[in-house]
Amino acid sequence: MNGQIFSLARFSPLVKGQPLLLEAFARKEWKSRDWQLSFIGISGFGQVYLEKLIKFYGLDRERIKITAHKDNVLEEICNHDVLLMPSSAEGS
Repeated sequence: MNGQIFSLARFSPLVKGQPLLLEAFARKEWKSRDWQLSFIGISGFGQVYLEKLIKFYGLDRERIKITAHKDNVLEEICNHDVLLMPSSAEGS
């Protein structure tokens, strides 16, 4: 079974914590697991930065989808199993 995981936030790696997710999924514990990770948000710079981090961590690009802002958030929630919203600067 493929775990559909997503992060819904603007692509702001310095605040939103997307690099933390990529670092976690690069660990050996996740290499053999069946998962798909989607980043859904907005920011040209952030998307370029995420692409560079994916390459840096040696992650399989086929497992990670980067999508622009979506108006229908409920649809995305229904299409995924887990919502992860890491942050390196915000409270919860």
